[in-house]
Amino acid sequence: MGLLSRLFASLVPDLSEVRLEPEDCLPGCDLSLFCLGCGTRHGLGFEPSRTAYHRDSGEPDPNADILLCGVCAEHHHEYWDDMWDEYYATRF
Repeated sequence: MGLLSRLFASLVPDLSEVRLEPEDCLPGCDLSLFCLGCGTRHGLGFEPSRTAYHRDSGEPDPNADILLCGVCAEHHHEYWDDMWDEYYATRF
């Protein structure tokens, strides 16, 4: 794993224990809309997943776009640039 890959992996928090409550957001917000990297609800946008996993019929798309804030999107793209560079470097 490259330096950027390790760095990004160390920056991504474990959100498995995060429980969002209605009082955590402004009136009218949707609790399901938060950054998958850090949990914020600010500056969100859908980013390409940059993965190339095989999709079985009937299963959710493992390569679907993901919701990230600007900072996490930047880290996400740096991480996947590094991962794909490593992958292609071994292919030639």
